[in-house]
Amino acid sequence: MTDIMRNDDLFPQKNDMPFVNASRDIPRIICLGASAGGLEALERFFRHLPEDVQDIFVIVQHLSPDHKSIMAELLHRYTSLPVVVVDDGMPPQPGRIHLIPPGKEMVVENGAFRLRDRVLREPHLPINVFLQSMAREYGASCVAVILSGTGSDGAQGIKAVHAAGGAVFAQDVDSSRFDGMPRNAALTCVVDFVGSPEQIVSALFKTAGDETGEPDTNEERERLCEKDALEPKQLIFRKLSDAFGIDFSQYKDGTILRRLDRRMMMRAVADMSEYAELLEGDSEEVDHLYRDLLIDVTSFFRNPEAFSYLAETALPDLLARHPENEEFRVWSVACASGEEAYSLAMILDEVMANRSQKRSVRIFATDIHKSSLKTASAGYYSNEKLANVSTARREKYFYRTGADGWTVRPNIRRMITFAPHNILSDPPFLHMHLISCRNMLIYLEKSAQIETLTRFSAALEQQGILFLGSSESVLDTQSEFLTVDSRLKIYRKQGTITSRPLYSLLPEKKKATAGSERGSSKMPLSSLYPLLLERCMPTGFLVNSKGDLLHTFGGAGKYLQIIGPVRTDIGSILHGNLRVAVMTAIERSRKNRTPVRFSDVSHPLPGAPLNTVEVSVEPLEERTDSRSEEGNLFFFIRLEEMKPSLAAKAESFSVDEAAKVRIEELERSLSEARENLQTIVEELETSNEELQATNEELLASNEELQSSNEELQSVNEEMHSLNAEYQEKNEQLIDLNNDLQNLMSCTDIGTIFLDGELRIRRFTPAINRVFFLRDQDIGRPIEEMRSLVESGHDVVASIRRVLREGKVEEMEVTNREGVPMLQRIHPYVDIRGTVSGAVLTFVDLSLVKKSEEERRRSDMLRKAVLDSLDASIAVLDREGNMLAINETWRRFARENQAKDFRTLDVGANYFAACACSSDTKDYSDAQDAMAGIRSVLSGRASSFEMEYPCHSPDEKRWFLMRVTPLLFPEGGAVVAHIDVTKEKVATQTVKESEQRLLA
Repeated sequence: MTDIMRNDDLFPQKNDMPFVNASRDIPRIICLGASAGGLEALERFFRHLPEDVQDIFVIVQHLSPDHKSIMAELLHRYTSLPVVVVDDGMPPQPGRIHLIPPGKEMVVENGAFRLRDRVLREPHLPINVFLQSMAREYGASCVAVILSGTGSDGAQGIKAVHAAGGAVFAQDVDSSRFDGMPRNAALTCVVDFVGSPEQIVSALFKTAGDETGEPDTNEERERLCEKDALEPKQLIFRKLSDAFGIDFSQYKDGTILRRLDRRMMMRAVADMSEYAELLEGDSEEVDHLYRDLLIDVTSFFRNPEAFSYLAETALPDLLARHPENEEFRVWSVACASGEEAYSLAMILDEVMANRSQKRSVRIFATDIHKSSLKTASAGYYSNEKLANVSTARREKYFYRTGADGWTVRPNIRRMITFAPHNILSDPPFLHMHLISCRNMLIYLEKSAQIETLTRFSAALEQQGILFLGSSESVLDTQSEFLTVDSRLKIYRKQGTITSRPLYSLLPEKKKATAGSERGSSKMPLSSLYPLLLERCMPTGFLVNSKGDLLHTFGGAGKYLQIIGPVRTDIGSILHGNLRVAVMTAIERSRKNRTPVRFSDVSHPLPGAPLNTVEVSVEPLEERTDSRSEEGNLFFFIRLEEMKPSLAAKAESFSVDEAAKVRIEELERSLSEARENLQTIVEELETSNEELQATNEELLASNEELQSSNEELQSVNEEMHSLNAEYQEKNEQLIDLNNDLQNLMSCTDIGTIFLDGELRIRRFTPAINRVFFLRDQDIGRPIEEMRSLVESGHDVVASIRRVLREGKVEEMEVTNREGVPMLQRIHPYVDIRGTVSGAVLTFVDLSLVKKSEEERRRSDMLRKAVLDSLDASIAVLDREGNMLAINETWRRFARENQAKDFRTLDVGANYFAACACSSDTKDYSDAQDAMAGIRSVLSGRASSFEMEYPCHSPDEKRWFLMRVTPLLFPEGGAVVAHIDVTKEKVATQTVKESEQRLLA
């Protein structure tokens, strides 16, 4: 059937309460179900998880019980969240990832994880098991995510999560390595979002419910719904009614509000008014809400015992009551995806085959959910859907379609007509022999339940069967239905009256039309039946075989005297001679199955003299089983005031006081005898149930054999998951080993890895310049190896010292070829922090030594070149600090600034030295020189030259300062002071000679 909100078989109602743990104070619990190929999906999911997530994560996989899982180690590479393997009794922790241990099934209850050993001979469906427990515990705060895997594990569990108000996500087929689990999840029609693992993360944390402003408690939610949300709720109901023709106001508020709350969370809407406005402009969301309100929770032969009773007792009797040329009509109400309708068709075919009958059968299977009807009409079901169908029935009534599916055979499909129908608004189908409506009434308000049951009464033929769900009953319509089996919820229509006229069962529009027609329209005769019975029936009572009063006629109530607690058995509400006469007549009629009449029965009436009545008791037998000689027995008790003309026609009745006492004693004995017989009957029924249980055990054994294939498939999935983990780990180790091998073969550093006993574990080829080692030497002590290190150095002693003290030692050594090497000994520290060996490295220092020698020679050459120049030369960095000077510079500095030579030596600042001359007459020349040098250092000028005088008391001198940049990344400049005194004097002499000649 298409249930509204949730499946009450999984979630028993308790005052129609929302789930206890659905408070916003509790973080969401997110269960990720995965099987074959799930490792890659999990890696992609957690790689894209936001930081600082405080939800509870649970990963449930198909794991082999015989191998240790390394999932925790693998997940650490992709998430910073702590990963723990669950222990029994461990509470779920926010901000953690919880893993199911191998070989276990896991549930969450009473705020803690509970583990139990896997039952090896049963199908292993750990995802279903956990999701169902999570839905019971967390309600609307739970989230289910179905990732890659084979089979259909999780498909039933997500129905429970959806029914509880939680969110359901599934990986799309394109991104799944194995699409069995995601595909079967999608077929349930309860998945809220389908996408890649990355898209699921984005959608999951976009719809976080902690920003919706939802009330924190159930009481607060109820208060708001009653006070503030009444108008928005009615607007939402009206929108659904306009779109789909369904009045959801007749369904229970608690279940409706849970689904509304869930959709508001998914759309991040704060209140119901805002959500009602959203629906006005979003037809897609209206459809989502509609599908959320309708949940397909059904299966083949749900409650097998009830179907067995139909097949063995109820249906054979019904078929026997109707001619073979008459069509046998069945109505499967709220059929959902069709499993129940096909179940009825199969048992009808079996019953007719057993009776060698060929007759027309028409099953009307109706539902308000068109998508479910489309699935039902196709008649295609997976292996999991057919779990309750025996192998014999599967082979007889289905044919295989593909590897994982079965399709209903045409002869069964032709028996059923699938059609949309709303039992609360559409007129009922008529002339039905059997109506099946299971687990739909429980979601309706009581008034709507009675309305529906009344429609069923009008639809059923006399003696027709009504088949209800395990939590349903006929309520206040008991007068119209006889209980056939209260435990199996099977009822039979009795009587010829309904509690309301048939025209009231039409939809409102049709009623209005009928009322507007002329007087030529006739009211159905059924509306006159109560009046006709009261006026035309003789005075009397209708009782059943137990003596319970069912109906009074013709003012018979005046004979009843009710004193004390109200009872319905006729013996307790009749008194005196009338009681004795009636009970005696009933017993005689029961024994002989013939009418009994007594006359002259005196009976006083209140406020009237003693009158005499005639008592007539007529047995009315209703045959319930064509194979039985007895049926349900009723008695009509007629009371007629005595007339002289009738006195001779009936047996005269008189009784004295002693006879009355005796009769009462006999009645008590008879009552005790009946109780004893009833006890015997119950014991026989118990024995029959035990025999049925034995038969069921035999059937279960057969089913266990049939489930072997499923177990093998489950084991295969576990092995695939384990193999994927090991393969991932092996690939990591291979990559790591390749990296190490390449590093060791490419490096020119001689390295030996030693264990705690100084045995060789690994070495690089470059070590052969220090030790003669071959691959065969791995595992041998280092003391046995021939060393090429110069004698006098005990390398083994150094290694032992490092192992003992845990400190690094290094020293420069030389091998026998004279090659200098840096010997370094490190302690080998494992992941536990323990020194478990040593790493010995030898770095060839030949190039370093050679480089140092070349640098020394280069420095000497540079110095010799600079010193050979007559110019005073200084090399400056970007800040003007002197990096190098030549001998000419030093000599000039000593001769001119003997008081403080350091101001012009290496390391001094040239600008500071120039500033010292600012107190002299050469102030302007010093300022110009500093400005020119700075322009070159900053890159503003490519070079700078300046001629300046530098006279001493003894002679006049002129110098040319030339500044050129250093073409290094770090910058700098070369400053050269060239003595141009001779050129200057020569030039002046020439000028003076020219002037003398001209004069």
